[in-house]
Amino acid sequence: MRRTRGLKLLCLGQCLQLAGLSLSMPYMALYLNRERGLGMGTVGLFLALTMLATAFGQAAGGALSDRAGRRPVMVGSLVGRAVLTFLLAAAVHGHWSVPAVVASHMAGAFAGNLYFPAAHAWIAERWGRHERLEAFGWLRVAANLGWAIGPAVGGFFMAASYGAMFAASAAVCLLTALFVRTAMEADAPVPHPCVPMGACGPSKGAWHGGTQGLELVLGAFSGPLDRRFVRFCGWTVLMGTVMSQLVAPLSVYAVTYAAVPADKVGWLFTINGGLVVLLQPFVNRLGRTMRISQVMTVGGLFYAAGYALVGTAAGFGGLALAMAVITLGETFVSPGNSTLSANLAAPGEAGRYTGLNGFSHQIGSALGPLLGGVMLERLAPSHPALPWLAVAGLALAGATGYRALGRRLTDEEDGFHRAALEAEPVAEAA
Repeated sequence: MRRTRGLKLLCLGQCLQLAGLSLSMPYMALYLNRERGLGMGTVGLFLALTMLATAFGQAAGGALSDRAGRRPVMVGSLVGRAVLTFLLAAAVHGHWSVPAVVASHMAGAFAGNLYFPAAHAWIAERWGRHERLEAFGWLRVAANLGWAIGPAVGGFFMAASYGAMFAASAAVCLLTALFVRTAMEADAPVPHPCVPMGACGPSKGAWHGGTQGLELVLGAFSGPLDRRFVRFCGWTVLMGTVMSQLVAPLSVYAVTYAAVPADKVGWLFTINGGLVVLLQPFVNRLGRTMRISQVMTVGGLFYAAGYALVGTAAGFGGLALAMAVITLGETFVSPGNSTLSANLAAPGEAGRYTGLNGFSHQIGSALGPLLGGVMLERLAPSHPALPWLAVAGLALAGATGYRALGRRLTDEEDGFHRAALEAEPVAEAA
């Protein structure tokens, strides 16, 4: 089927893009701290601002893809990220000022995140509500394969120079843009209630001041939204805060409090990426028999159990077990997040809805390291387990929210279709 082939190509493009992105992104903080002498507090602020740029990129990309089409936005996003990352490579190689380096990185993050809601909306247009969970699951597998490949290759380029590493990242993004442009089928722009841009009246929430670029960003937030979707975005912020404890806060805790050698911390993330690839197909199959809200509720419970285990873990083995349980939560929650966003979208607005949910997730991801850092600084010295019990409590609250939301959804919106249980599954795309 054409759509199955398209999903396989989209997954390949996702893997390529994330390999290119992760080739350099994990090393940006290291560059600013070691090469440019910035304190970790300043680096943390920069990372939070970068997450804010990605959030607005997601919102803008979704709304733009509803108007211009999915493939043009995906290709434009990749080309934009490539150009701006080449600029970043030049800034690093030429030892430009820190503000110039930071600005080029943030601009690239904004441009690159236009891609993701367009890709999600592409799936939403071609797969039924009860099929999307599995399709998004395969996209998640592809992303994790990319994240597993990129950092290892990036370390090789970093041995030469940071500039070479960022240039290689940009080249992969450009290669992915060429692949998406030539391999993915063209799509016509989707009719939108407010097309052409800026033509809708004040009653529809159009924004009439400033530049068209600002109108694009702010226009994603204008117009009516399903109230259930707004609640869902609130739970997405909360779970984004929970999920983002996985990287910086957990790394610091592992070395400082759990007696894990610094050179072994990376293996925890290898376990995470490898288990996603192994477990996601199983969760995809299990999801055919469940409502999406139920799948996400189970995921929230796994997150709560995993983070509670972090607080009691000692040594690498204990944290590896906790990471395995947290990863189970990820495989249940992440595909459901994209699926429910698409299922609740108004006709012609799948991009806008998935983009706004992506915005919500990125806001949570920006808040997470800040919250985790404060708790590790204030609570962990006297009660090492307390920060992780607090995170587990947030995960439990998220699971409760998903369960309550499910009671407000129809069977179709919640991805449950009895006839589909006997239907042919989505072809394996990864």
